[in-house]
Amino acid sequence: MTVSRVSLMRFATLGELLKFLRRRARLSQRELSIAVGYSESHISRIENDERPLDRTNLLALFVPALHLQHEPEVVERLLALSTERPATPDDTPVSPAVSRPAAVTRPPARHNLPAQLTSFIGRTEEVAEVRDLLLNHRARLLTLTGAGGCGKTRLALRAGADVAQDYEHGVWLVELAPLSDPQLLPRTVASVFGLGECTGNPLCSILIDFLRPRQVLLILDNCEHLVEAAARLADALLRACPQVQILATSRETLAVPGEINYHAHPLSLPPSQRGAQPSRAAVQDYDAIRLFVERARASLHTFNLTDENAPAVSRICQRMDGIPLGIELAAAWVNVLTPEQIAGRLEKDLDLLVSGSRTVLPRHQTLRAAMEWSYALLPEVERMLLRRLSVFVGGCNLAAAEAVVSSVPGGGALLTGDSVLALLNRLANKSLVTVDHVSGGEARYRLLEPVREYLHDRLVEAGEEEPLRECHLAHYGALVEATGSEIQSQADLVSLPCLGRELENLRAALGWSISHGKPEQGLRMACALGRFWYHRGHYSEGRRWLLVALTQVPEPSPVRAHALLWAGILARLQGDMGAARPLCEESLALFRTWDDQVGAAMALENIGWTDAAVDSRRAIDYFQESLALFRRLGDGRQSGRLLTTLAQMNREGADLELAAQQLHEALTRLREVDDPQGTAQALNGLGELASLAGDYDQAARLLTESLALTVTAGSKQDLAWVHCGLAENGWHRGDYRTALRHGQDSHQLFEELESAAGLSIVLHHLSLIWLALDDVEPAAQCLHRSLALCHSAGREFMQARCLAGLADVAMRRGQAKWGCQLLSVATACFTRYPHQLTPADTAFYDRLIEECHGQLDEESS
Repeated sequence: MTVSRVSLMRFATLGELLKFLRRRARLSQRELSIAVGYSESHISRIENDERPLDRTNLLALFVPALHLQHEPEVVERLLALSTERPATPDDTPVSPAVSRPAAVTRPPARHNLPAQLTSFIGRTEEVAEVRDLLLNHRARLLTLTGAGGCGKTRLALRAGADVAQDYEHGVWLVELAPLSDPQLLPRTVASVFGLGECTGNPLCSILIDFLRPRQVLLILDNCEHLVEAAARLADALLRACPQVQILATSRETLAVPGEINYHAHPLSLPPSQRGAQPSRAAVQDYDAIRLFVERARASLHTFNLTDENAPAVSRICQRMDGIPLGIELAAAWVNVLTPEQIAGRLEKDLDLLVSGSRTVLPRHQTLRAAMEWSYALLPEVERMLLRRLSVFVGGCNLAAAEAVVSSVPGGGALLTGDSVLALLNRLANKSLVTVDHVSGGEARYRLLEPVREYLHDRLVEAGEEEPLRECHLAHYGALVEATGSEIQSQADLVSLPCLGRELENLRAALGWSISHGKPEQGLRMACALGRFWYHRGHYSEGRRWLLVALTQVPEPSPVRAHALLWAGILARLQGDMGAARPLCEESLALFRTWDDQVGAAMALENIGWTDAAVDSRRAIDYFQESLALFRRLGDGRQSGRLLTTLAQMNREGADLELAAQQLHEALTRLREVDDPQGTAQALNGLGELASLAGDYDQAARLLTESLALTVTAGSKQDLAWVHCGLAENGWHRGDYRTALRHGQDSHQLFEELESAAGLSIVLHHLSLIWLALDDVEPAAQCLHRSLALCHSAGREFMQARCLAGLADVAMRRGQAKWGCQLLSVATACFTRYPHQLTPADTAFYDRLIEECHGQLDEESS
């Protein structure tokens, strides 16, 4: 149904006309919200004329969603009714779910499921049922429930591995057992996908934006201790991400709408018959028996199921009620006890534990009893090591185990650092300690979570928890202070992976220090972790630890000054400038009190960054004051980096000559102090200036040199920006295949970094390259996503570039009138930013204008 010019005039407001056009297109508010990337409530407010709609998003998002490209009169009326008032925060759309062209990215990994070191026994029907619920019934949330140790995790991992090829973007495991703080749940899930925080964008929103266009199965393992937080996150993801399914394991359901509960039963058992002597053939096919036999062979390779031991093995499995963990603990003893001895001791000890009852034990009692029995069989020195290992969260390396567990005197047993390795080996052979091998060959030792919980109770009973926690805090505090201060760049993090692997232990140590009267230690530790929080992108978490510790230690001190500075830096990186500035200002005052000129210079630099977006002149003043201090201190590295920052500010302010002078001075200083990362950044800035001057060959040389240094320096963010510059440079020089390769590399890196600013720019560059290769569809997809990101960040000039690109797309599709409307909005913006256009940009947009007029002339003739 078309709309006549007369009928168009009856719509007095944009909301009225938009509602009419949406209904004409047979779209619900929800369907339109998905198409344009706005929330459903926001669409409702626009239609009720409670929110404005700016021309940029009207043309780029709503016109194609409502199929108005061939109705210029309707578009004109919408534009006439629209407002030019800048969008409010509520108007900001989320990134539209535009799928990336296959050629833009490398194929993602299919899963992160760990390799299973032992075989999966039985549960054929259960795996098939879970597969069916996921693939055929499309269960959005499937929760595997059951007692601890009943095999929920193994069932989830096996089912996940079986369906991995059915999910376009893979199956991803999130292990929650080591996590104690519910607030860190989004961070833990996001880290599985390599996502970090972005300025002004909450981590949960980043995770939702990342998963919204993806078909993913997310396995949330061990949710019971975080059940409320897991439920909230699962509900948020499922509502916002239509192709995401969640497979959870928990001792209780999450109680989320639409959840399907699948109870994981113990392994199948032979029937219990008093006085019966079953043969090997009668019991060997039951899953519980098969598990016992295989795990027994791991402990004693000559073990076989025979007619003679089959009755005892059956009694063991029945006593364990078919619970896999209990069976594995029992089977580990066959190297020192016969099956008949194991069965006899289990019956005796378990009966004692439950006051002589010979009825079938409740499953949680059964598992606990199995651990109690196995623990009681150990010599005291092994029991001591086991219970002390429970202080570690997420495992530990040998150095930590030796340093912490032997630091507290025991009773009659002797536990020394030198004996720890031999004891760990003995406990691993008994299936009580799990050994994981990580990259670099370092082994880590951990306890299964049900075992750790049991052993923690034993630690408390022995009165050892508090002194062990103190030693744990001292060890990790020393580790952080020794390594955290060395981290100057992303490259250092690559060489110091221990902090990342010890994150759960660091959290536990920080929590203990703050909750048990050691706030000064906590403050020092949180402060020493500042660079780690910064480089790893853990902005929210680091800021929270710092602020909690600062509240408990209000007295002025040098460490407080540094902690305030790091809290301000992390707040700034989150886009919370209102909180960042006073933190940095207070740190500056303390640094001046203590006559710490290095600290003062750093604080001045970060105050400048808080002003950069709102008052560039004042920001430059702070940067210059910081630069003067660093020069006085003879710090060539920081001086060079600040000169690069000042050059960036002056380039954006159109003072290209001053920017060039500052970059050349920065380059000299950074080369003198052998700073490859800073040198690469200065070369990159000079390459940008060469491009603005139209000297693309010189720009290519500078950017190529920058790339070589950046690869050496190891900064993923810098690498992404250099590839981005080389992609644009290749387009300028007409080397489109090279440009595409650099653009793809840059895009992949920015996706991993979740950098909205970087993605918006490289997607625009990729669109130009695709258009040059005459491939319109991937170009359009890149432009739509870039436009949404630029709109969210308020980057008007980049929005105009995207509109000009969409105008080119429209004209290639034969939609000249719509293309000209897009181009007119873009060119009006370009007049406000003439210094941002390269000669090639100007030539490109002039050509578009000529083509636009040419196509309109042809249509009118």
